[in-house]
Amino acid sequence: MYTPQLLSPSGDAWIMKGQTPAYSPVGQFSFWGKPLFAATHGDGTIKNNYIYYFNGDPAQTNNALLDYHADLITAAGVDLIVLDFTNGARDFPNGPSYVSATTALCNRWQERKRDNLPIPQIAFFVQNTGTLSVVESLYFDKYDDDIFFKYSEKKLLLVADALGNGNNADVNQPAVPSNGKFANYTTRHCWGLDNSGKCWQFKVNSNLPPQAFYYNGKPEQMCAPVATQATYMTTDGENVMPDTKGRDNGNYFRKYMEAAGKVKPRFLFIHSWNEWAAGNWGESQQEPAFVDLWLAEYSADIEPMDGGHGDMYYQLMKDEITKYRYIK
Repeated sequence: MYTPQLLSPSGDAWIMKGQTPAYSPVGQFSFWGKPLFAATHGDGTIKNNYIYYFNGDPAQTNNALLDYHADLITAAGVDLIVLDFTNGARDFPNGPSYVSATTALCNRWQERKRDNLPIPQIAFFVQNTGTLSVVESLYFDKYDDDIFFKYSEKKLLLVADALGNGNNADVNQPAVPSNGKFANYTTRHCWGLDNSGKCWQFKVNSNLPPQAFYYNGKPEQMCAPVATQATYMTTDGENVMPDTKGRDNGNYFRKYMEAAGKVKPRFLFIHSWNEWAAGNWGESQQEPAFVDLWLAEYSADIEPMDGGHGDMYYQLMKDEITKYRYIK
């Protein structure tokens, strides 16, 4: 979660083109839009409502938001969520707070599971063995086993850099990491923007959806992104970068769902959820650079927004999942 540390002139989180200046300072995060949840709860601000815990304490969980996410996701027919720890298992000063937010989520969703309330199960996407060690000590060793997703009788674990060489896209990364402690899990190498079919994908950039990842001769995994970059979404805050794929009224997502329906892999990853903010890594506040998302059109977040497209992409996801499940 991106709990804003440096507020905008509005007194709330920075929203892209939502105040003057239009974007956050360099190194600070901007939301692409305002979450519907934030707009409809409490004082209507992001800073006080779109947070997973209160008073800096993950034990003081924001149950309303954590329940909202669990209810929406399970109602859509989603079986598991993947928590992305490829930037490391830590809390960053200006966000995101990976460790604390995940602790709050596990605290609340474990309570829900014990109370027989629906939750999607949880899988982790780790950078390397160091990240896995933190995940094991903070989550696997502390929380009920049944909140974590199992595949082939072991916890599913996605790995970016099993080789530990700092190159997640290295063609020599094993498709099924089994070295060291990875042997304790059902592992798959996963990365983005790779159209080769040699690893699991969470987003790809291609007008023609690439082939599935096959395991033991059977299609195992494909992805369906809502939007995606090729390199950066924008490097000046005014113009989209070449080859960027926007939402296009849902057409990019529909194309990939249709392609997956023809193959029916065992896993279909939909990208993304709760991806509201991006860091300004540009030269200045006036010429910002955003990698993963920019404004509503060039973000992939499916969670309902205040204004704009509202819950269109959430309803689209629900409809497409229903269609997918009925395909034989």
